Amino acid sequence: MIESDKTLGMNLGLSHYLIDFEDNKTPNPRFLRKSQQSLAIEQKKLARLKKGGKNRQKPKRVLAKKHAQTVNHFT
Repeated sequence: MIESDKTLGMNLGLSHYLIDFEDNKTPNPRFLRKSQQSLAIEQKKLARLKKGGKNRQKPKRVLAKKHAQTVNHFT
């Protein structure tokens, strides 16, 4: 049973993920921004390679995997 004089307060928000009753702030994780940066790097690597080339297959798979991870992270 919780005593009435010892209450706990938390606030969930956008700029800070969690703010507790002692005003300790936990930053909001920015998964999408990090994923977009990673996707941009892999896309640049793939764009520099010749279409139909044998050395293009692995970076293509890596990019597809990163796209899937980004989508699955938010569902």
